[in-house]
Amino acid sequence: MPKRCWDFSPVNHSGRAGGRPDPDILADLNRMIHEPARLGILTVLSGCATADFTFLQTATGLSKGNLSTQLSRLNEAKLVAVSRTIDRRRTLTMISLTDIGRTELTKYWLKLEQLRTRAEKIV
Repeated sequence: MPKRCWDFSPVNHSGRAGGRPDPDILADLNRMIHEPARLGILTVLSGCATADFTFLQTATGLSKGNLSTQLSRLNEAKLVAVSRTIDRRRTLTMISLTDIGRTELTKYWLKLEQLRTRAEKIV
């Protein structure tokens, strides 16, 4: 049975008052990655070398417009690379995680793991 989590002790395991996790971890989360749609895109891309637009749309469940908007933002932040080619008069859009994107996503997951670990110590 899960523990009840409303009772904050005066001091937690890290010695901070209030029994709350270190706020610096939350403040340091990469907000570009933290947005759910972008996190979904990056997570899918982390599992493959490259993906086409249609595959990402299916995997994430995003609309074409939302996926396009989020990819533009990720591309501007240099977290993904987007390439377009013409194949039989159709535009084929391929997306891949950049080295920067892979590094930032790894940092993001590590920070979330730190947050989870500290939260477990509190309750």
